[in-house]
Amino acid sequence: MPKRGRGTCAPRANEMPEEILLSLTPAEARPHLDGYALRMQRDTGQEWCFERLSHYLHKYIWGLAYNRYIVRGHEGKDLYQEGLIALRFKAIPKFNPHRGMSFLNFAKMCIKRHLITLLNQARNRKKDKPMNESVPLEMILPGNDDDASEGGTLLNVLVDNETDFLGDMCREEDKKKTVKSLGDTLSPFEKAVLTYFLEDHSYREIAKLVSKDLGSRFNEKSIDNALLRIRSKATSLRKEAADLPLFMFRRKVNRKRGPR
Repeated sequence: MPKRGRGTCAPRANEMPEEILLSLTPAEARPHLDGYALRMQRDTGQEWCFERLSHYLHKYIWGLAYNRYIVRGHEGKDLYQEGLIALRFKAIPKFNPHRGMSFLNFAKMCIKRHLITLLNQARNRKKDKPMNESVPLEMILPGNDDDASEGGTLLNVLVDNETDFLGDMCREEDKKKTVKSLGDTLSPFEKAVLTYFLEDHSYREIAKLVSKDLGSRFNEKSIDNALLRIRSKATSLRKEAADLPLFMFRRKVNRKRGPR
């Protein structure tokens, strides 16, 4: 390695192979890293200097981005890029060898401060407030006061509107209970009307389906009358019509007319 001449700020860093540089301790690599930074200050076009600096600091930046700092709205790869930006546009231009700090330590300080600034901005920005105050679905809920065991997670209690398994199962049981309770009191026509009604078909659809099944023509008025008879039979069969699931809730079906 050539000797440092008088007035030179650093050794001729480009003469050392990168694999050797990466094997050096921080103390051994200090003059070379300082030299790369000063060369880039004089000539920003020497990108090979930045590559060597970024490669030497790779593990440090990676550890901050993926293990130490969690910034809302940023993934690890985003934070890693932010670390490289801090190295390129903050640490290198502002490095001063006469202040007694090595470029390696100065770069680490700049990168860490930059990521901390991003973290504080993410916490305080109004547009990120919903994300910052959100609760993970995997968070364990506390148990009851009389139960020493832990509660479940939010995944266990949130309603899934896309797949209402419990609701579908209950509706199927309600349908079976209604049909079984009425039993032989219904005519074939009324049974067909009730079956399609419980499948959430509209009056017009029920009329078409029953007409096809029984080979006769029925209209919406016929369906309405049939449902009135079914209600009347259910009322006489039970002391309270509400005992039958058919009359326990208001059905959300697009009909021209509903049961009276």
